[in-house]
Amino acid sequence: MTIELNLVRLKLEQMQQQLNKELELILADDRSSKVQKGANSYHDRVETAMATSDLERRIALKNQKMNNLAEIEHALYKLEEGSYGVCDSCGQPIEKGRMEVLPYASQCMGCKAVCKKTNRI
Repeated sequence: MTIELNLVRLKLEQMQQQLNKELELILADDRSSKVQKGANSYHDRVETAMATSDLERRIALKNQKMNNLAEIEHALYKLEEGSYGVCDSCGQPIEKGRMEVLPYASQCMGCKAVCKKTNRI
């Protein structure tokens, strides 16, 4: 079991590093792009709309990556404290198949389904 947990830790740390790199690229792109203000012509307004749409997409992507990073960090914390693989909601073991597919899962399938049903994620 110790070897398995070490492999899980390694996988989570690799995922964490990859997400950090992706976030750095998104943040660098955010700093380099600017939405044009005060567009007067039709062409300027179209460019501004496209830039705004691109910015919104990058913000959504950044938020998704940050949420994934937080989930991975939570899983690493649970590994350290010895509660990895235990549902945060009900305290029961999380299904092995779920943990293999989503090593940062913090809820069992039953609790996750209830949260989705009530719009609590």
